[in-house]
Amino acid sequence: VLADYRAGAKGLGLLKNSYINYSATSNFNEREGTVEFWVKPEWNGSDNLAHVLFDTETAANFNITKTASNDLTVYAGNPGSVLARSSISGWTSGNWKHVAVAWNNYTSNVTLHVDGLQVNNSGTAFVIPAGKSFLLGARAPGTSDWANSTFSEFRLSRKALTAQEINMSFSKGRQFRENEIL
Repeated sequence: VLADYRAGAKGLGLLKNSYINYSATSNFNEREGTVEFWVKPEWNGSDNLAHVLFDTETAANFNITKTASNDLTVYAGNPGSVLARSSISGWTSGNWKHVAVAWNNYTSNVTLHVDGLQVNNSGTAFVIPAGKSFLLGARAPGTSDWANSTFSEFRLSRKALTAQEINMSFSKGRQFRENEIL
């Protein structure tokens, strides 16, 4: 389901209360993978509101969320806890940020990266159940935790990328961003 959107500068701007729903079948590897994207929020990191950027839309969900405590978190419904977090209170509305999360259920490892740098990791065992779909820009239809952001270069990999691979992806995207005419 594609809700209201606007063409962003080199991205897709999801308007308030909008999200994109993708099929997870053959697209999402719950055992190992990486989600990465550029996001240009229409909010400051210190707004004390929750904004869900990515969610697996399962009972034991796996999501990337900007929390009301102004942290970027990676949450897994099983074990029911935040696996990695980093303060983003310094983020400002209208500025592009690169976010990446890599996971490996074989080694119980999750890494969180912002702008090409690993900012946190976890060795906590977790389970991501196989889901039918995943959402970009919301936790679930009917909730109030919308991303209210423009997304660009969304990639979902079936392997956990290394810190070096994520930094390379960020570096290539940064050239694009620095050359962009706004």
